[in-house]
Amino acid sequence: MASKALLMTAVVAAILMASSVQATGSGLPGDVARPGDNGVPWPNPQPTPGLPSLRPPPPPAVPAPPVELALQAAQAIAQACKQYPLGVAVVNSEGNPILVYIPDGSEAHHTYTAIRKAYTTVKFKVPTSDLRIRANQDPQFAAVVKADPNLIAFKGGIPLKVGNDIIGAIGVSGAEPGGHDEECGMIGVARIKDSLRAEANSLKLTPHHATISVADLDRESQWYASVLGFEKSNVFDGPDTRGCSMVIPSYSVDLIQQKGSSKRDTQIGPLRQGWLHVVFRTPMIEEALKRLEAAGTDVKAFKYDGVHLQRLILHDPEGNEVELHI
Repeated sequence: MASKALLMTAVVAAILMASSVQATGSGLPGDVARPGDNGVPWPNPQPTPGLPSLRPPPPPAVPAPPVELALQAAQAIAQACKQYPLGVAVVNSEGNPILVYIPDGSEAHHTYTAIRKAYTTVKFKVPTSDLRIRANQDPQFAAVVKADPNLIAFKGGIPLKVGNDIIGAIGVSGAEPGGHDEECGMIGVARIKDSLRAEANSLKLTPHHATISVADLDRESQWYASVLGFEKSNVFDGPDTRGCSMVIPSYSVDLIQQKGSSKRDTQIGPLRQGWLHVVFRTPMIEEALKRLEAAGTDVKAFKYDGVHLQRLILHDPEGNEVELHI
């Protein structure tokens, strides 16, 4: 019994010595060394009196599929490919795992391969099936894959896109025999594709109205009415400015004629002929202001009663005016 205890002590000491040498993460994004002394809490840590516990600021958000959609994709894959003992992983645009899914009866080790497939996909911005071909044809690229234990050039890693932007990837491993990893992964992509497209419009923007400064208000309003079927509304006539709204359901074009306005290139300021003012409606005006300020735009906020936000004004890189309206 004593010899077994001594042997066990030696084994534990060897493991701890080995872990002290490898006190780093796996190298996958988001993976760091084990906390404490290689996974063992520090003995009797003493908090500093009188000082609050300081937590590092959260990392900046990066493009990623919402975890709810990631789960829907994984469940769709598991249901459609339930004959395979597969694992599913979903990562964000930097390769950080946001979901690891092991269906009942599956083999857990497949999820590690699935993470690597998804990570490889966002690193090279193509499906891993493309990389499989490349690795077979390009010895230098094959050497790159072999040198990094977190890269893998097997089929099963598929990008998740919104428009042309890759916001993450799905990785599938274990759909064997037959090599059906990519086929199963595409089922998950198809399940959430439309929802990802809708998610891209996170501020729920819808068209509201456009404003055009014109030289001849009567001629322009008649054209919008007779040619496009707009109805005239909100007519006003001031000393220097005349205007009206040409309306169709859920949208309007506001026409304004400014005294002295011209199309001269040297003229600046609003109400010059050709002035463009594009407006979108959003039910998230407060959130929109926060995001636009964080993005470093020139956004200005306007309140209709001195308290509540009504609209935001900003400009695109060429100076065109954009408005977000409640």
